[in-house]
Amino acid sequence: MNVYESINSLAGYGLATGLIKKEDVVYTKNRLLELFALDGFENERQAEFVPSVEVCELENILKSLLDYAVEKNFIEDSIVYRDLFDTKIMSCLVARPSEVQAEFSSLYKKSAKEATDWAKENKIFNGDATGGYGWQQPITREAAAKLLDVAARLKKGDK
Repeated sequence: MNVYESINSLAGYGLATGLIKKEDVVYTKNRLLELFALDGFENERQAEFVPSVEVCELENILKSLLDYAVEKNFIEDSIVYRDLFDTKIMSCLVARPSEVQAEFSSLYKKSAKEATDWAKENKIFNGDATGGYGWQQPITREAAAKLLDVAARLKKGDK
């Protein structure tokens, strides 16, 4: 799989998993092209193509992109540098913190539980019944306070 196919496949993965929406495809592909210092796709057909991707294919897609990064001397070929660059690649598929916070606030107005469940499902907040809390994405203090309050009430059985 060449770098262009890998970029298209990663965009397809993003769509398949809900990390990005249809309207985000071009933006996401452009961010990935920029990350790999590419001016654009080789042709229009390639630029418009978004394959249907199985979730289990992510490892192969990332390996291809990481191999390209090593080949082009963007990174050293080590576990540490591959892991760091892998994170940078995937950051092209996640929402901006302002978008995450807006969605959380919108859901919170409807239901605190729904907002917290959404945050957990989307790997933003991993609070659990044991009292262990962690943040997976940047979040405002106000949103964090709401999440912690809801998690504490849910732990006690309150609604």
